[in-house]
Amino acid sequence: MKQKKRKKLSPRSVEICRTVLNTILEDARAKGYIFVNPMDKVRKFEVPERELSFLKPLQVKALCKLVGRFYGIMFLIMAFCGLRIGEVTGLKRPDIDLDHGLIFVRRQVIWRRKKDCPDGEPRWALVEPKSKAGIRVVEIPQPMLPLVAAHLEALNGVHSSLELVFPGEAGTPIDPKNVRRRHFAPAMKALGISGVRQHDMRRTFIAVHVEAGTHPKLVQDRVGHSDISLTMNVYGKLAGKMKLGTAEQARFNGLAQNALPANASKEPMPTDRPHSNRRLRLQGRKPMRALNAGEPEQSLVSKTGE
Repeated sequence: MKQKKRKKLSPRSVEICRTVLNTILEDARAKGYIFVNPMDKVRKFEVPERELSFLKPLQVKALCKLVGRFYGIMFLIMAFCGLRIGEVTGLKRPDIDLDHGLIFVRRQVIWRRKKDCPDGEPRWALVEPKSKAGIRVVEIPQPMLPLVAAHLEALNGVHSSLELVFPGEAGTPIDPKNVRRRHFAPAMKALGISGVRQHDMRRTFIAVHVEAGTHPKLVQDRVGHSDISLTMNVYGKLAGKMKLGTAEQARFNGLAQNALPANASKEPMPTDRPHSNRRLRLQGRKPMRALNAGEPEQSLVSKTGE
């Protein structure tokens, strides 16, 4: 019997393993189980910075056209509502409020190995999101509401005891690997797009909000990140490459204008050279001395006579 070839771990996976092991041993040292943490001498593994990959709105449109209505709606929700693949496949019909245009993210689907499943239990399980931040409410873009409503209407004749929004043939959750292999990857190849993963649809969500000028904290709440640094890792890089919009530039110019003295452009330039050794005097007045610690401003004014 052939031995299965071991898959080589990426630098990021190695660094994650090192971090987890170091945390465990550091906790053991703090509790007195060991005196020395052997991971102290293990250097941090260098992880090359991953290039940001995401789809632009027109590319999402082309993707949805290729994969058809069912998976097209799924990818639209991932790209413009920020749901993970496990969250979108775990959506139930009561989770979508069409009247108010909202999606309530309450659970996700996880998949286990067959050997890890007790006898008689399926490989999939519906569980809560991996963090409290994952339980959230997300707005459905107004143009998408008719499409989502039509999708839910089409499900009326589909039997699913779980009331899933995207049920498989047996009414059970869809395996994300099948979504990627049978639909997402072939569509990306047909469109000539490389380097974009299924999970990068969430980066598309962040990129769209960057372009719309949404505050990073609002994006964090909707994307379900427990730490805003995770959001800013994408938001900051994308925002730094974009030019200010007309409205933002006008507001910025207005604030800068408020900081300028009246008739600043008409006032004559000072005659003193910047690097002159002479002590600067304002209209013949003596220079004001520095305040001592805790000394009120009034005492300075009264002592200098100004």
